[in-house]
Amino acid sequence: MKFLFTQHETESRLNKCLDYGDETEIAKRIGKGSSLVSQMFNPDDERESNFYKALKEIAAEIDFNPDNGCKMLRLFNELASRHLPDDKKRCPKAATSKLLGEWTQFIDAAINDKPVETQIDELSDVIAQAVELRKAKETELKREIRADVFETGKEKKSGLRAA
Repeated sequence: MKFLFTQHETESRLNKCLDYGDETEIAKRIGKGSSLVSQMFNPDDERESNFYKALKEIAAEIDFNPDNGCKMLRLFNELASRHLPDDKKRCPKAATSKLLGEWTQFIDAAINDKPVETQIDELSDVIAQAVELRKAKETELKREIRADVFETGKEKKSGLRAA
């Protein structure tokens, strides 16, 4: 199967998510050696990271059985999201990713002629997640305004429309 991502791209992007010292901290928390964890995030190491392997497995299942592949992707996101601290659970990127997952489920239901009731349920999930994304973006904007006030001493208006 030809994947729509490469090992180098995946591990390069993963590596860019990390700050100095993160690899060492991850190694401590998962009980692995720091050199092993460093290898996992090194795009120039030919050994595949666990992240890349999991990504390929999910993509292969999506290619073979989209319903189950989407379930696997949602499960991966759900389980990883359990570790977000409460103030990060409204993370715009996570909310956007979840919205994409919900949208994918709706599209799958619609194009595969699933019962209209199922399609409506999926669309309801899309709408609920869109509301969550808006809340996450509003929280992000409030953080930016607070940072701006801290830096400049002046508050700017947000110009948000009511939902």
